[in-house]
Amino acid sequence: MQAIGLIDGLIAVLVLEWSFDLIIPSIKIEMLDELSIPDYDALQKEAEEAQKILFPQTSLTEETDKDPKALTDNFKD
Repeated sequence: MQAIGLIDGLIAVLVLEWSFDLIIPSIKIEMLDELSIPDYDALQKEAEEAQKILFPQTSLTEETDKDPKALTDNFKD
């Protein structure tokens, strides 16, 4: 449920306007429930791409295994 909440939140932040005859989700997030499945799936796919940019996941390397604080490539001591 948290993943769905995150995706819905991202959609609400990313959508500034749309052609649907519905209130935009940043004003009333429940409007996402009114969308057809294909429309919601398209928005979900775009939100997942934004999520990858906003919350990049880096794999642990030998260096970060030694120093658990350094989990990202741009970590500086």
